[in-house]
Amino acid sequence: MASSSTNDIVLHIPSVIKVYKDGKVERFWGTTHVPPSHDPTTGVSSKDITILPHVSARGYLPKVKSNETKLAVLVYYHAGAFCLGSAFSVDHHRYLNTLASEANCLAVSVEYRLAVVELGEVLLRWIHLDTLVYF
Repeated sequence: MASSSTNDIVLHIPSVIKVYKDGKVERFWGTTHVPPSHDPTTGVSSKDITILPHVSARGYLPKVKSNETKLAVLVYYHAGAFCLGSAFSVDHHRYLNTLASEANCLAVSVEYRLAVVELGEVLLRWIHLDTLVYF
């Protein structure tokens, strides 16, 4: 009988990810992070927010005419099957600038520790209680 090693691969998607029996994960799909900023094309300003030590977000605030303006809140979880990518990637940043501007909403893009899926309740509680403190 062959012996099992902690270096055994339990999941391998070529050019994307390898997961080993010991829990080690290799990701082959890189992400370039961009800082929060003001986008002059859309008028949207973004800001990074820490929610918990392992959960943060980037808020996208469109141009508003008055401080009394009420905006809908859109929560965005980046693609990547909860194991790849970042809310702070250049592609998501561009997309959310456009989305917040065109939908005239506060968009919140969640950055989370990859391979973690128990975020919904924590994030929604934070949005309900604390969002306006940051903007």
